[in-house]
Amino acid sequence: GFKDYLFVSLTARNDWSSTLPEDNNSFFYPGATVGFIVSEAVPAVKSFADYFKVRASWGRTGNDAPPYAINSVVEQSYAGFAFGGIRFPIAGVNAYEVSNLIGNKSLQPEITTEYEVGFNAKFFGNRLGLDFAYYNRSTTDQIFSVPLASSSGFTSQYMNFGEVTNKGIEAMINVKPIRTNDFTWNINYTFSQNRNEVVELPEGQDQVIINGAYDMDYVAMEGQPLGVYVGPVMKRDPEGRVIVNNNGIPIGTSDYEIWGDQERDFTMGLNNTFTYKNLRVGASLDWRKGGMFYSYTARINYFVGNATNSLYNHREPFVVPNSVREVDDNGDGTPDRYVENTTQINRANIGSYWNASNNPAMTRAHVVDKSFLKLRDVTISYALP
Repeated sequence: GFKDYLFVSLTARNDWSSTLPEDNNSFFYPGATVGFIVSEAVPAVKSFADYFKVRASWGRTGNDAPPYAINSVVEQSYAGFAFGGIRFPIAGVNAYEVSNLIGNKSLQPEITTEYEVGFNAKFFGNRLGLDFAYYNRSTTDQIFSVPLASSSGFTSQYMNFGEVTNKGIEAMINVKPIRTNDFTWNINYTFSQNRNEVVELPEGQDQVIINGAYDMDYVAMEGQPLGVYVGPVMKRDPEGRVIVNNNGIPIGTSDYEIWGDQERDFTMGLNNTFTYKNLRVGASLDWRKGGMFYSYTARINYFVGNATNSLYNHREPFVVPNSVREVDDNGDGTPDRYVENTTQINRANIGSYWNASNNPAMTRAHVVDKSFLKLRDVTISYALP
């Protein structure tokens, strides 16, 4: 510290992790922060601000792998079925098998480098407070469990892949509109926004499947946020009309298309607190906008016919709106023209229309918007004298 207005902090750390390969298990990460209280150093600033501080920081953070990611291991045997399964021991007899997770002897530590700049300010006798920060974070050699083709004899492997960046802002405003000897009204507002991007993937890969469910994949894709949902959509003719089969059910595309990603547009919070003498009443709102998530509950609802959408046309036979059928005049497997579809989805096929097992494009309805506005809490408290 220098004259109570300039402060510098330095840190350094080194880790050795037993969950990484022995010849690559050490990682070093330093950090530095600087804080400059302008209101203490510059008298002119003190004339209009009760407190004004600017700050900057830079640092690295290391991360290792989960246990048992280097070598393939054995685990208790398990026989899986469509619904459930049996795990040994059975009748006191135990059994083991090689895990479906293959080891990776070339794992490296995951390193995150970040810098942040911001300021804190208070005005009007501390009745208005501002706190703002901008950050830029880059993670290299991120460790992920990545699915493998089961034909390899394994189904997943922990591996390092590429580079992922996160850039964003965080802001907080604190206001006291009313402040008397007996009564105080305090408002606290927060806002944050993050932009995530996959900058680089392992050499030779344009995308990495992080997870999947039925006809949907959750992938890392260069130039996109980490966590993009892709899957089939309804096949359409050059005029954008839905193409259906002989039963009137839409045909899904063979190539997966992007449905959206998990990243939120922004998050906001608003907290109001009213204090009268020793009594305090408060409430907070939480608003999170944008982003998608996969809902297995939605899939089950469509599967059993509980989804609200399945009430379309009162579950009576209907023709898919704006739909056509392909006509192959030459018999070469390529459609030569499209004709208006007049085939109704009858009662026997209504379940098939809403069921993604028969209509793969319906899987899109299982990935839903995760936005919400929530009254997170209401509090009443009394401070005893």
